[in-house]
Amino acid sequence: MSELPEPRSQRWQPLRCGLVEIFYYDEETFHFHDGRLLLRGNNGTGKSKVMALTLPFLLDGQLTPSRVEPDGDSAKRMEWNLLVGEYQERLGYTWLEFGRQGDAGPETFTVGCGLKAVAGRPIRSWFFTTPQRVGHDLFLVENGRSLGRERLIQALGNEGQFFDRAADYRRAIDEALFHLGEQRYGALLDLLLQLRQPQLAKKPDPNRLSQALSDALPPLGRGLIGEVAEAYRSLDAYREEIQGLEETARAVEAFLDHYRHYAGIAVRRRAETLTGAHADHERNRVQLGKDRQELEAAEAERDSLAESRQAQEGKLLDLAARQRTLEASEAMRSAEALANADEQARQRAQHAEKQAILHERARRDGERAESRLRDADQAQQQACQVLSLRCEESAGVAEAAGLAAEHHRYVGNLEVQPPADGEALQQSLRELQRRRLAGVQHLQGRLAEVEQAERRFHQAEHEARREEETLANREDDLQEAIEVRAEAAESLQAAWRHHLAQLSELAPEDPEALLGELEGWCDHLSGEDPAEAGLSRARDALRECLGRQRLTLQQSGNEIETARQALEEERTRLEAGGESVPPAPYTRGEAVREGRPGAPLWQLVDFKPELSDEQRAGLEASLEAAGLLDAWLMPEGQLLSADTWDTLLVPDAEASGTRLADVLCPDLHGEPPVAREVVERVLASIGSGESEAFAWVSDQGHWRLGPLRGQWGKPAAVHIGHTAREAARLRRLASIEEELSALAHQRADIDAELEVLANSLAAAEQEWRQRPTAQALRDAHAGEAAARRARDLQAERLERARGALDSARESLEAQRGELYRAAEDLRLPAERGALTRIETALGDYRLAIGELCQALRARDEARRNHRERGEEAEAAREALQQAQREYTEAAEQAREAEVRRDTLRESMGAEVQALERQLEAIRLEREQLTREQRELEQRHSELLGKVARFEEKVGNDEQRLAELDGRRAQAIDAFRALVEEELLRVAAPDTFAEREPPASWAPDPAIRLARAAVQATSRLNADDDSWHAHQGRLHEHIKLLTDVLSRGGHDCLAEARDDLLLVRIVFQGRRQDPDALARQLNEEIAQRQALLNARERELLENYLIDEVASHIQERITATERDVMRMNGELERRPTSTGMRLRIRWEPLSEGQSAGGLMAPAGLADVCQRLRRQALDAWSPEDREVVGDFLRRRIEEARASDEGGALQEILERALDYRFWHRFVVDRHQNGQWRPAYGPASGGERALVITLPLFAAAASHYSSAHHLAPRLVMLDEVFAGIDDDARAKSMGLLAQFDLDAIMTSEREWGCYPDVPGLAIAQLVRREGVDAVHVTRWQWDGRRRVRDEEPVSQARESVPLAADESAGGGMDSLF
Repeated sequence: MSELPEPRSQRWQPLRCGLVEIFYYDEETFHFHDGRLLLRGNNGTGKSKVMALTLPFLLDGQLTPSRVEPDGDSAKRMEWNLLVGEYQERLGYTWLEFGRQGDAGPETFTVGCGLKAVAGRPIRSWFFTTPQRVGHDLFLVENGRSLGRERLIQALGNEGQFFDRAADYRRAIDEALFHLGEQRYGALLDLLLQLRQPQLAKKPDPNRLSQALSDALPPLGRGLIGEVAEAYRSLDAYREEIQGLEETARAVEAFLDHYRHYAGIAVRRRAETLTGAHADHERNRVQLGKDRQELEAAEAERDSLAESRQAQEGKLLDLAARQRTLEASEAMRSAEALANADEQARQRAQHAEKQAILHERARRDGERAESRLRDADQAQQQACQVLSLRCEESAGVAEAAGLAAEHHRYVGNLEVQPPADGEALQQSLRELQRRRLAGVQHLQGRLAEVEQAERRFHQAEHEARREEETLANREDDLQEAIEVRAEAAESLQAAWRHHLAQLSELAPEDPEALLGELEGWCDHLSGEDPAEAGLSRARDALRECLGRQRLTLQQSGNEIETARQALEEERTRLEAGGESVPPAPYTRGEAVREGRPGAPLWQLVDFKPELSDEQRAGLEASLEAAGLLDAWLMPEGQLLSADTWDTLLVPDAEASGTRLADVLCPDLHGEPPVAREVVERVLASIGSGESEAFAWVSDQGHWRLGPLRGQWGKPAAVHIGHTAREAARLRRLASIEEELSALAHQRADIDAELEVLANSLAAAEQEWRQRPTAQALRDAHAGEAAARRARDLQAERLERARGALDSARESLEAQRGELYRAAEDLRLPAERGALTRIETALGDYRLAIGELCQALRARDEARRNHRERGEEAEAAREALQQAQREYTEAAEQAREAEVRRDTLRESMGAEVQALERQLEAIRLEREQLTREQRELEQRHSELLGKVARFEEKVGNDEQRLAELDGRRAQAIDAFRALVEEELLRVAAPDTFAEREPPASWAPDPAIRLARAAVQATSRLNADDDSWHAHQGRLHEHIKLLTDVLSRGGHDCLAEARDDLLLVRIVFQGRRQDPDALARQLNEEIAQRQALLNARERELLENYLIDEVASHIQERITATERDVMRMNGELERRPTSTGMRLRIRWEPLSEGQSAGGLMAPAGLADVCQRLRRQALDAWSPEDREVVGDFLRRRIEEARASDEGGALQEILERALDYRFWHRFVVDRHQNGQWRPAYGPASGGERALVITLPLFAAAASHYSSAHHLAPRLVMLDEVFAGIDDDARAKSMGLLAQFDLDAIMTSEREWGCYPDVPGLAIAQLVRREGVDAVHVTRWQWDGRRRVRDEEPVSQARESVPLAADESAGGGMDSLF
């Protein structure tokens, strides 16, 4: 077995790589020679698999198949490399060792990855780096098993690093070896992956080369793309919100079209009613004016006649005077009584006539009241009929919805007994509908669960049949594994017998007892391996004993080192002239004294010369214990702010008796930090020695601060006075030297004892590592257990499948039971079709509720009107009865007065007759005057009649005008209600959208508005048929609108107001009119669209231009620098044939493609702007052109892949790598020409290989000068002739590249190759192993190489027959 390889180069080179329990390798190590390794063998031997599992995987750490597998096949999962279709669980390692010759000797650096795969679970991975060497001081196999994660951490100890995250692992490798930084290191890994592509040089293809170099460029940062994607997602979410608003706006607009027509008809009908009432009112008003004029003319003529009558009355007065003289006689008394009786009869006759007129008027009022009562009764009957119809309709819909009983409970007595609260009834019915609808939706969910359970049942039934077929095969595998296990047990017992006989340090007391236990253990492997456990106990006991001793010594050493460092630091400070400072109390704020003027007391004073050393020590001790020694003095003795955490001294009244100033004096030099008088006043305020002073200190260590007293002592003064401080410093320096000398002797003794312990431990560890391993037996037992587990697992799987089948059946039955129970509880059918019909009926029921409640309100209004008209008719009847009584009483009184007058006239005597004759003459004259007067009276009466008629007519006109005014007022109120409900604006938005309602609803502005409304709605047909038709269709449109609104959590409410159906939309919790909501939605959509545009501009400016474009510019600039470095590498390393090549990176022309993507329009202009100057110097035009280009790229990419992930779409759209292509030129006949013209196969291969090698060399030239220079080549140089392969292989040396390569037939033994390790891999069908034959090429000859050092601690000697038979070679 070979020794570990030693590094020969001053830079890092790969020395070894290895696999443990991966693929078909239990444990395999591959050596590099001169940094190069070739893996060769037929297809299927796993040579590409070895490279895939080592490089560049161990530099990358990512387990995705596209980066692990050379062909990038995503179906090749990493877990298969461990389980290989045979294992249920497996733990393995892959590792790589680098080495270099450093200034102090050889250095090594090992990187590795641990992998654990369990069937059916995601693979686990962990990583490590360490200077330890596998097989020497780091063993990945112990006791025949790969180290677990925790055990690896212990094995690494303090020397290595352990990582759970691949990113941290990559960073550690880069920092240790390459020093490239995250982005450059990532670009290097991408280039290595491109170089590793199988048969890259077999068919030289410029497009493939360009793509390989482009793929190796670093892409835009995923974090930046993620931010852009998140910004776009935010915009998309905002755009979806706008789309939702637009959908709602479209639904509202569609509804508003019909609702506007409906509102227009309502507006026109009410406006025409108002204008008609106003026209009637105006006609009556004009007629009233004419009648008033006629009345005024009659009254003027009446007044003229009154003057004539007055003249006649003068004459009559004269006659009346004569008549009074005659009448003053006694005879006239009887005549007066007769006259009085005559006058009374006349007055009562007039009163009876007046009562007759009032009686007729009350009769007419009663007839009018009875007519209105009959109209109200008819309206009430019609409202009750409509309500009855709506009740029947709603009952039918409720029956269809399954709500008949509940509906009847609320509505059954509705016609007989009206509800107390109509709104509460409507809410109750709606709640009933909502509960029923929730029950329907719940059952629909249950139905979906039942259907899902049926699908699971059928799937479980199929799985159970398949598992039954597999169980029979697992029984056969178990019997074969039992035979293999018996053979492995015999081999292990023989190996342990030999090993125990050779032990010295770890020799057990009774080897035979261990072997006896081992024999029984081999049958069952329960617990630990008894032989290994016995050896382990001896090892652990020894290690524990040695460890305790070592730990004790190390702790002592650490304590010594800590003490030494502290002493060294103190000595350095004291030698530099540092002085001891009193310790700061914890009550002092940190850094509170930095920069503050003033000084502590101990720096400002000194002892007076007459004091002895003991007095000085006591005085300083008392000052320090009292807190006065380090107290701070300000320059003028002032106080600091209240929130300062420190102890200060301020001057106070002088102490009585002996003072501190008597034993201490100010010690100030140069520009003192505190004034001398301040120090003297402070010293004078403190007493010296015990006294009645508020504060005093003594040279015996005693002190007092108010009620606080204490005592302390110290051997000598240390801080007060320069002399004391200097003496203390010198004493401490001498003491430090003595202590350091003693510590050095103690450390030397400890190191010697540690070396003895280490030698003992190393000998014990060597014996432990050489123990036999039970891995083969464990594997056999594992094989048997695996076969048994497979059989048992299969049986369990079958049982689980059957259990799953039973569970699925039970679940199905349970789901069905729950469905039926829920259906029974909810009194609903369990069929989807019936539920759908009920759900439809519930929608109709919701509309029926609205119509029913509207009819109920109309019925209640009719009843109220009927009740009022009845009360009015009853009042009219009572008034008529009262007028009848008064008229009868007045007629009776008139008859009584006539009888009395006639009786008096019959009883007059002769005296009266004589007097009457005297008066006759006067009478005759008066009669003449009276006839004239009567003529005037007749004319006056005619005029009075005329005036009365006109007055009555005017009164009737005024009453009619008042009625018309009330009717007009009602029409105004109805029209006003319509306007206030915003229906006028809804009906004619063009006319009334900006028009405010009138400030006053007086007739004139109301009529003007109504006329404008009639004119605005003149195109509409507003007859009764059209009105009822639109009112009926409105319910359908409300249902359609409700369906759309409900998807956004909104609702539509219909409220009945008189004969109108007013629609309100509950949008975002607020009730709004449809047209107002439509305007709000349009405004909000416009605002949001503007905000969206602003966000898009912000995205364009802040991300696409400032971030993305800047990032792309950096990437392009960095790539051009890389191209310059590549060309520099090509210039420095000409080929043996003299071929000169260069690489160009140029933008694609419009129509060209790269990486499967077409060059976008305007690319050349954008690339020119990106190269021209820094982003900060761009003009507005540059920013607009670049931003528009990036925005169009994103929009085109999103349009072409609507269902793709946004992150991937943006990465593809903004991938600058495929806006360019790499072109290789060849220098020929004095000028550069395309390198892909006619040439030999070797030259064509070099045209491909040279640029890729140059790219790799360029990356490495920018790395640390000691970095490894690795490349990976799968199926290296396949398909080209030997001479070309030799030249291509020689390029590795010319570019100073390390390499791991695979090939089916290549040996790589060419003079141009100075060194190469070759591993021939052989695998036979039916043998789950790979045989490795090792060779080495040194530039002149190829020789067989030795077997590498094992990665395990133990080394089992080969049996004699196995050694003679050639070992593993006999299998192949």
